[in-house]
Amino acid sequence: MFLNSPEHNFIWQGTDKKILCQLSMLERSMAQSSEDQALLVEESINHAKEAVMLDIKDGNSWYNLGNAYLTSFFASGAWDKARLHHSIKAYQNAEKDETMKLNPDLYYNCATAYKYLENYESAIRGFEAAALKDPALRADIEVQKIINLLDKLENAMKVPSVTIVSALANCSTGHELTELSHWSHLSFSLDRVMLLNGYAYM
Repeated sequence: MFLNSPEHNFIWQGTDKKILCQLSMLERSMAQSSEDQALLVEESINHAKEAVMLDIKDGNSWYNLGNAYLTSFFASGAWDKARLHHSIKAYQNAEKDETMKLNPDLYYNCATAYKYLENYESAIRGFEAAALKDPALRADIEVQKIINLLDKLENAMKVPSVTIVSALANCSTGHELTELSHWSHLSFSLDRVMLLNGYAYM
């Protein structure tokens, strides 16, 4: 039975935002090993939206929606940048909730979205904020990767155009798709705090 079937919708009628967020997380987890990956990720987005509609001031619901959009970006091949913009908007709304400012993953995930949009200045700020809140995230490594990339690009601009093309081709850190190509690993990390702390932000 699909999670958006009439039977399922009847069961979940009248549910609250916490359960909807958990359901959204579950769908992302299920998508990792499912042939209906795209469908489950879209259902994750839909349930995250439902949670937001129940309480538009709840930061965790917005955070969950941002995670759903960011996961969908990688699940769909990491080309639809509109999903990155949607995730960033959701993360920005999440940050308006004072309780969410304690969540280092909020800043890390938002920074990840900025990185793939090539907005490196905002990405660095986000990773630095995440590193200050939780050194275990090792977000400082992400900062250094971006700095190294920008250094490579700056150096490339000082050499002939043929060499620039070669340098850019070798800048695997530009989008670092190899690092996160297995988006299921990202899906796990996105929900790290909620899973490890018994849905501490739920």
